[in-house]
Amino acid sequence: MRKILMRANMSPLDVVSPRQMISGNKIGGNSGNMIFPHSLFRVLMTENTQIDTIKTSRKFSSEEARQINENYDYFVIPLANGFRSEFRNELRYLANLVDKLTIPCVVIGVGVQADVDNDMTGPFDFDDASKVFVKSILKRSATIGIRGEMTAEYLKRLGFREESDFTVIGCPSMYMWGDQLPEPRAGELTPNSFVSTNRKPPLSDTFHNFMVKSMEQLPNHYFLPQNLADILLLYAGVPLSLSKHKNAPSTYPQMPAEEIFLQDRVRAFMGAGPWLEFLRQAQLSFGSRIHGNITAVLAGTPAFIFACDSRVRELAEYHKIQHMLMKDMTEDLDIFEIYEKADFQSVHQGHKERFTHFADFLQKNGLEYVSNLSEGIEVPFDKALAKLDMAPDIHSLFTRSYEEQADILAWYDTWMAKKIAKGGAPKNMRELAKQAYKLLKK
Repeated sequence: MRKILMRANMSPLDVVSPRQMISGNKIGGNSGNMIFPHSLFRVLMTENTQIDTIKTSRKFSSEEARQINENYDYFVIPLANGFRSEFRNELRYLANLVDKLTIPCVVIGVGVQADVDNDMTGPFDFDDASKVFVKSILKRSATIGIRGEMTAEYLKRLGFREESDFTVIGCPSMYMWGDQLPEPRAGELTPNSFVSTNRKPPLSDTFHNFMVKSMEQLPNHYFLPQNLADILLLYAGVPLSLSKHKNAPSTYPQMPAEEIFLQDRVRAFMGAGPWLEFLRQAQLSFGSRIHGNITAVLAGTPAFIFACDSRVRELAEYHKIQHMLMKDMTEDLDIFEIYEKADFQSVHQGHKERFTHFADFLQKNGLEYVSNLSEGIEVPFDKALAKLDMAPDIHSLFTRSYEEQADILAWYDTWMAKKIAKGGAPKNMRELAKQAYKLLKK
């Protein structure tokens, strides 16, 4: 039996409740982090492979490293925008751990976070951490898999060699179905169409105004938030604090009694499977979230992305997902016109070749993978997933019965009291708790 240890906040085979997901931050702050581990489990979990997961947001001891060496054959490290300021410490933790390991360590899908049109000439405050991390990984792997051409330019500036030290593979989530992708759903976009939207607060007014206008034009819309704070608002009604964001949009959902919540048009999911199932019903998915729209592509739903930074842009470009740069948006932009002009078949152009390159990357690093990953073919991961009873989707707090609301609010009150007593609640969470308490008194 081959044993793989994979970096992930939770395994896609873990069954967790909304409370466990929120209190334990099982999504690493963003539910998009569920998609690429789900895909990699499906790709790498052969009949004779066991995959376990581990968080890496701390320093590991020599004894812990020894146990990993003794119990595992590979350490697989899927990363998203790992080259960024906020991730510097974890890059160093990972480098320190890899330096203690003797097993192969394979990085799959790391990218840089920068402005959407950054030329990567730098410097960035995370350059040193990136160098240390890449050098450590290259001692334990044949090459590193990166997300796109902007990250390639970044690593070349740091002195690393393309097609030797690293190669562009895109995002592993796009290979969930191997060298196949479902056909984008055909049909006309009408005011009655079921559509899925996604966005986050710190983006331009032009973008947020466009999203609000489009949702008014398409009343049968759903909002699929991905940030943990948004999910806490959805589940427990905790007001969203946007004070840390400059020029935060007033149109972004922040309170539990807003119309979009009362109409039950907001959803969050406890796994990638239910997320895919929900999106299979939609005629269109659009917004700023890269993995929210990649999930739509994997569900066979036409997707359009408004790229706000390098991490979104390079993946959309590499995988040929329909998109435009957010900085190019104008006030007269119309969602019906966008839909009419978009070529949603573009994701198929070169996908087989991209998967072949990805498969070559895996083989070069000694990783076996499932030979036939086509949708509809039941692979070992699918069989394991089918045995699980996943928690239901999260709906708005005020759509629940009074008994359920009381139970959820009692849980939140107890959880926050414990965090505050231990000094573990950051200032913004304490402020949110105060706001929630005032709301409950009303």
